[in-house]
Amino acid sequence: EGQPLYLYADIVDITERKESAIALQQAADIVGNIQVGIYIYHMENIHDDRSLILVASNPAAENLTGVKSEDVVGLSLDENFPGLREKGIPQKYATVVQSQKPIEIEDIYYGDERVVAGVFSIKAFPLPGDKLGVSFENITEKKKFEQALIKNEKRLELALKVSGSGVYEYVYNSHPEIFYSDSWTRILGINHREIPPQEQIKEWYFSLVHPEDQTLLKKASKDFMVGRKKEYNIEYRIRKKSQKWIYVQDICHAISRDKNIFRSSFQQMADVNSGFLWQNGTSQTGSAYSS
Repeated sequence: EGQPLYLYADIVDITERKESAIALQQAADIVGNIQVGIYIYHMENIHDDRSLILVASNPAAENLTGVKSEDVVGLSLDENFPGLREKGIPQKYATVVQSQKPIEIEDIYYGDERVVAGVFSIKAFPLPGDKLGVSFENITEKKKFEQALIKNEKRLELALKVSGSGVYEYVYNSHPEIFYSDSWTRILGINHREIPPQEQIKEWYFSLVHPEDQTLLKKASKDFMVGRKKEYNIEYRIRKKSQKWIYVQDICHAISRDKNIFRSSFQQMADVNSGFLWQNGTSQTGSAYSS
C-alpha cells in the first residue's frame, strides 16, 4: 500500500572535514587581519617568470601600496609593478617556485604612478600548485630612523674625538652590557683587553680613584643609583696605568629608569689635565673647572 518497510541511513564521520574547514577559515582571518601585506601569485608556466599572475591579496597590501586589490588581482606581476623587473624581483620569485625554497629581500625601494614610493622588506615563500606567497612591509620610517641614528653617532664620535672625552655605557639586565670607547681607555692608559670581567669592574675602577676622592664618587654613585639624582657631574683624581695621577671630569646620565629602578647609564669622562671639559652638554676648554 506504498508504506515504507525499511529505512537505510548512511552516517559519515565529517569531523576531519569540519576541522579542516575551521582551520582554513582561521588562516583566512589571520591573513585578512595581519598588518603585513600579502600577495599570492600563480606561476602559470614554471619556466617563464613573466607568467606570475596575482591571484589574491589582503587588506594590508592595499594600505601599504595604495592600490586596491580589484585593480591588481588577475594581472601579471609585470603589469602591476613594471619597475620590479629591473630590480630582478620576478626572476627571484620564479626561483622560489622552482626550488621550493623561501627567500628574503631587504631594502627594496619602489614606487610608480600608482604605488606610494617607499622602502620595502619582502619575504617570498613557496605554496602548493606552482604558487608562492609574498609578504611585505613598508620600512621607510625605520630606515629614516636608522640613517638619522648613524648620522648622530658619527657626530658624537667626532665630538668625542675632538674633545678627547671618553664614553662608558652600562645597561643593567640579567646579562649586563657594557661599552667603553677607545678614548675612555686611552684616558686611563690601558687597552680593552686590560679591562677586568664585568663582575669586577666596580671594585677595579674604585681602586684607581684617589683615596681622598673615593667618598665623593661613592656618594654621587649611590645617589644616582637609588634615584635621588638623575645625573651627576663631579671631578676627581684617578691613577693611570703609568701610575700618574690625573684629574678627570665624570658626568653620568640616566638613560632609562623603570619605576625609579636604574636600568642604564651613559657616562662621559674627560681628562681635565688636557684642558678639555664639558659644560651643559658642550665641549669647553680651560685650565680649571668648578662644580
